[in-house]
Amino acid sequence: MLPLVKPALVVMAVFTFVWTWHDFFRPLIYLNDPDQFPLSLGLYAFRGRRLTEWHLMMAAATLMTAPLVILFAVAQKYFVRGMRMFGIKG
Repeated sequence: MLPLVKPALVVMAVFTFVWTWHDFFRPLIYLNDPDQFPLSLGLYAFRGRRLTEWHLMMAAATLMTAPLVILFAVAQKYFVRGMRMFGIKG
C-alpha cells in the first residue's frame, strides 16, 4: 500500500514544510530571543523604522524562498505522479 500512497505522503510533507517555513505568528508568540526567530520573523525585523532598503529586503526574500524552490524541484515528480494517478479516472 505504501507505494501507492508515496506521492500523497511526499506532497503532504512538502505542504507541511512550506507551512512551517512561512509560519509567522506562532514563533512570534512563544519566542522571546530575536536570535532564535525563524526567517519570516527575521525578514520582518529586517525592515527599518523610517527607511527600508528595498534592494536588501528583496535579496533576503529571494534567499528565503530558494530552499522552497529547490524542494519543489526535487519533489515535482511526485506531484506529477500523484496527479496522473488520481486525476484521471477512466
